[in-house]
Amino acid sequence: MDILLSTAIKAAIEAGAEIMKIYNKNFDVELKSDFSPLTVAYKNANTIIENFLKKTNLPIISEESKQVEYAERKNWETCWIVDPLDGTKEFIKRNGEFTVNIALIKKNKPILGVIYVPDNKTLYYGNITTNKAYKIVLKEHNSSDIIIPNSNDEIIPIKTMIDHLKVIGSRTHKSVETDELITNLRKKGKKIEVVSKGSSMKFCLVVEGKANIYPRFAPTMEWDTAAGHAICNAVGLKVMQVPNNGEELKYNKENLLNPYFIVNQKLMDHNNKQEYSINRQNRKKANKHHSFLIWFTGLSGSGKSTIANLLEKRLFEQQINTYTLDGDNLRRGLNKDLIFSKEDRNENLRRTAEVAKLFVDAGIVVIAAFISPYIKTREEIKYIIGSEDYIEVFVNTPLEICE
Repeated sequence: MDILLSTAIKAAIEAGAEIMKIYNKNFDVELKSDFSPLTVAYKNANTIIENFLKKTNLPIISEESKQVEYAERKNWETCWIVDPLDGTKEFIKRNGEFTVNIALIKKNKPILGVIYVPDNKTLYYGNITTNKAYKIVLKEHNSSDIIIPNSNDEIIPIKTMIDHLKVIGSRTHKSVETDELITNLRKKGKKIEVVSKGSSMKFCLVVEGKANIYPRFAPTMEWDTAAGHAICNAVGLKVMQVPNNGEELKYNKENLLNPYFIVNQKLMDHNNKQEYSINRQNRKKANKHHSFLIWFTGLSGSGKSTIANLLEKRLFEQQINTYTLDGDNLRRGLNKDLIFSKEDRNENLRRTAEVAKLFVDAGIVVIAAFISPYIKTREEIKYIIGSEDYIEVFVNTPLEICE
């Protein structure tokens, strides 16, 4: 086993043992005051972890320790990121859903991660070098013997049917965005089961296939996610930023606050997906141009449709394959079941984005002109298309001229 990984595993188990010594005592605490049992558990666990990790001669970013200035940190190619006790509210509630998180970061990406659940002695770890992750239930909090996994310990994500999804979220951090995601999935005919879990255990359930989607539309710090992110990557799952810019979460940033993110477990459709021999790159080569979406937005009467029409004419003259989507050609067909309520207006734009995505994949430059005043809606469109294929044009015509 890799020496860095074994060091992180030993550190996590020993820290977990110390946490449980305090957790198993009778205490009543609500806040992490200086001398509360929670604070003592936190500090003691952090000291144990740092004593192990300092032997590797690599710098450490820990929630419990004073943060090093970015002017120095930006020169760190490799570092540890640690949360000695993730799930402090779960610790206080005494529900057992707290973890020890340790991750190794290289060039802003997690390359190995260890998550230990002290209450049930369950160890998760993953390494992107081997592309494998493991789950081991220990008999004791004992790190004296190196953990040697067997094939039964390897995590092979269980694929579930695409029309029956489990969405996992935080017990303590609810969000309107998560509720909206669930509502939209149900509108698409998905059967949704919502489950809650504390701490980084949410990552572990997605990795195991016991949950399918983990959306996080609430603040997190790098030490909350780094270990879980590494384990996800080890089994081929990505932790994508939201809004989707095509990138996963990054680490050892100047600001250690994460953007929102989402983890999707690999799903299985009722039928095997047919792999086609002609792809987007083939079409790009044949067409001799890129494909993308140009999204015009502005007030009614702003001239966005007129500009879109002129743009298409100019592109067509240059032998660029184009197509314009607007309210007329979609409302009369695909979207004729929709009315003009706020919900249906948003659904109209979502469907438009899905159609545009297919056109873009077909190698066509798509031009769309729609009233889309909400930033959130346009970000969702950008997420569907992909930021690299999305160009937004705001036609800033004054209201008095539009009228």
